[in-house]
Order: sequence, then C-alpha cells, then structure tokens
Amino acid sequence: AVQQPKVPRAQPRRAALDEYARLLDSIPQGTWIELRDRLVISTLFLCGLRRQECASLTAADFRTSEHLLIVRHGKGGHDRFVPMLPAVERALVAYLWLRPHTSTAALFLAANGAGKPAGAMSSSAIYQMLRRRCHAAGLRNLNPHAFRHGLAMHLLNQGGDMSLVQKILGHAQIGTTA
Repeated sequence: AVQQPKVPRAQPRRAALDEYARLLDSIPQGTWIELRDRLVISTLFLCGLRRQECASLTAADFRTSEHLLIVRHGKGGHDRFVPMLPAVERALVAYLWLRPHTSTAALFLAANGAGKPAGAMSSSAIYQMLRRRCHAAGLRNLNPHAFRHGLAMHLLNQGGDMSLVQKILGHAQIGTTA
C-alpha cells in the first residue's frame, strides 16, 4: 500500500539562442560545405525540424515566396508547413549558389574527404557534423533535438502560444509540447 516515490524527469537539453549564434559565427562562409552546415543548423533551430526531416529536404520543399517550408512525411507520416524566417532563406540562397550539381534530389549533400559531393547527407551525418562544429566552436555537444527544444523555449519565452509551438514542431498532442 506504499506509493513509490516519483523520480523527477530531467529537463530536456536545449540550445540557447546565444549558442546558436556562436555556432553560426564559428563557421566561415567560403565553401559549399560550410554554407551547407550553416543552412542545416539554421533549419534545425529556426524551423524546429527533426534530424531525419532535415536530411529528407529537397530544394522544392522551400517555398520562399510564401516564407514556408514543407516538411514531408514527418514523424507519424504527416506533412506540415513551418514558417521560414529570412535568415533561413538567406542561408538557402547562399548554399544553392555554391552547391555542386548532382543528380540526387536531396538538398543536403554529403562530402567525401576531398570536398567533392558524395550523395545525400544522412541523418547520422547531420549528427556528426553538429558534434564536430560544436567542438570547434568551444560549445557543449548540442544534438539536433536540442535545437528543437531551444526553438520551443525561445518561442514560449517570447510570448508564443503553446498551440503554435505544437504546430511548428509537428506534435500530435499538446501534452508532448508541454
């Protein structure tokens, strides 16, 4: 008849806005790989995408005239529209300007050791890139999901509505967002 004590749940790790800014500032803008990494990081943080959703993007998913990003087949197989901020649009244009031509439909290209395109970038490659970039910037290891949590907290701290955050993140239940 004794109730078990409840173990408090750990707060999810989240990236702060200043960490996002420091990370971007640490990446030069000279090569297509650097511009790709800047776009991936901006898309993760400013659009709240999951790692696999980001890896699956194509250039056609970016609706710059409407300032929207289409996330196709997100978790649960649902499509959703996400607002696209001007910073993401600028990063997209810069990346597309230097992106090598390839036959793959994927937006984000992997690179071989010589800096040449090597097919589509996988979700695990995004994770590895983030680890490498965080280490180079002198930041703690921020996984891709930390950027989603960071966006959610930033929106809520700025007075955003919980249902808006739910729609952006693609949660089916408001309890997941809370």
